[in-house]
Amino acid sequence: MSRLERLTHLALIALCVVSIGLLLEHRFAGGATTAPAAESLIGKSLKVRGADWAASQTHAVLFVNSHCHYCTESAPFYRRLVGALQDGRAAALAVLSTEPVEVTRKFLSDEGIAANNVYQVTAANGLRNTPTVLIVDAHGVVRRVFVGKLDELRQETILEAVSTGRQ
Repeated sequence: MSRLERLTHLALIALCVVSIGLLLEHRFAGGATTAPAAESLIGKSLKVRGADWAASQTHAVLFVNSHCHYCTESAPFYRRLVGALQDGRAAALAVLSTEPVEVTRKFLSDEGIAANNVYQVTAANGLRNTPTVLIVDAHGVVRRVFVGKLDELRQETILEAVSTGRQ
């Protein structure tokens, strides 16, 4: 093999290594820069077409997806949350999803979660990860954010917020 062929092979190998490195960097770094954390919603107004935030001083807002196994695993907590809302009446429940309302209603029904206020939203509102629970005030401003399957302490924090109406 001539010297020129060796240099050509080394150059091609180096080009491949650099290209793969750039692809991997873009793949892993791209998600972090394009999807802001849900916590960045705190203090911002949540825009949901048809939602009447003034109907209650506090709202528990569930962001779910019918294909999310954490949403399914969190269903017992969501049933407890609905029960707390019905008993206390200090807060209201809204359910958001990027899926059509009919799909979300079927998911909720299958899981035994009673919810009247179900809305389809776009990813433009800043919600990306399911499940997410938001505590929203009467002006539609996000006061608290809880992402993922919640441990007992965070569940109790949410139940206290909706039972007392305090954000």
